Amino acid sequence: MVEFIIHADDIGNIDNKELKFELREQQNPSQIIETRYQNIDNNYYVIFAKVPKNWKVLSLSMGYQNDILNAIDDEDLENKKDENNNKSTYKSSLLSVVRIYSDREDIKEDSFLKEKTSAKYFEEIIDIEVSFLSENIKEFNSTLDKEYKKISDAKSKISELESDKKYQTEKEITETNKKITRNTSEIKKLEETIKTNESLIKENEEKIEKANERIASLS
Repeated sequence: MVEFIIHADDIGNIDNKELKFELREQQNPSQIIETRYQNIDNNYYVIFAKVPKNWKVLSLSMGYQNDILNAIDDEDLENKKDENNNKSTYKSSLLSVVRIYSDREDIKEDSFLKEKTSAKYFEEIIDIEVSFLSENIKEFNSTLDKEYKKISDAKSKISELESDKKYQTEKEITETNKKITRNTSEIKKLEETIKTNESLIKENEEKIEKANERIASLS
């Protein structure tokens, strides 16, 4: 059994159509594998399917029901199967298709995988969101460290340039002042970037706080 956890921003679904899924496997791309799913917290879906034991690459398509079957070129899946093969074209019942691929080597294996309750999936999804948000904060903090270092270097350079002016001719001072101006401008740009990143860190921290509140409300 395989399990997909999907987040879908359904902002373009003005007709409020039900999201549909089609699962195919690399070695038999014309065959649709039967799926079932749970809709968790509006935007999240957990899709389940039983696939062949020797599967290599899965293609999960998401979209809305199409009353007229359209031919869809699945070039990417066929290329994964054999770079020398021609394109494979098959009929899909979905419109507005978004397709993702899962390679067997890239998945997380679970010997005890089984379907859980919606409440349990909701907890897992919140944990996943918090993990992503925490990683974002880590990356923003890393960027901030680099930006502070650049500001420190620029200020040191300005100090050196100001000191050099004591022994320079007027022409040389003019050139030095240009360098000082460039470094000063760079500092201002970095300070603006720092403000933006600090704001993003705060936003992610607030999201984590709200996510934890949602988990607490379930207990």
